[in-house]
Amino acid sequence: MTQQDPKQAIVEALSHPPSLYVKVLQEEGLIAKATTIQFLKQQSIPRYQLHAMTFENEAGQQRTCFCFVRRDESDLWELTHTLDESGEHPPTKEEQERDCPEKNPGVRPGKYAPGRIPTTSLKDGTTS
Repeated sequence: MTQQDPKQAIVEALSHPPSLYVKVLQEEGLIAKATTIQFLKQQSIPRYQLHAMTFENEAGQQRTCFCFVRRDESDLWELTHTLDESGEHPPTKEEQERDCPEKNPGVRPGKYAPGRIPTTSLKDGTTS
């Protein structure tokens, strides 16, 4: 999904993901209600942007993530990576195997990276 506006590319990808990824994203609680997406911070270099954001997922849970977008040769923006706060525990062996492209052909490399994000640092400058 490419868009002329990088934020719109993120909103579209998080709220209406490609059908190939819907099942995995639903299991992880990563499908956003588009009207709840809030952009907190942004950094950019030519052709690339990193956005910190919060949103409410389909289950009504508040989530925080980082999204990387890239501008292609035709000047359209595309979401390339999402780093989500997944809680305080490291991924289980089952999660690692499920998210491994070599073991699960439905997972595309570089599209999802589990990990914990210190969410308070995004809002007030302190770390959790």
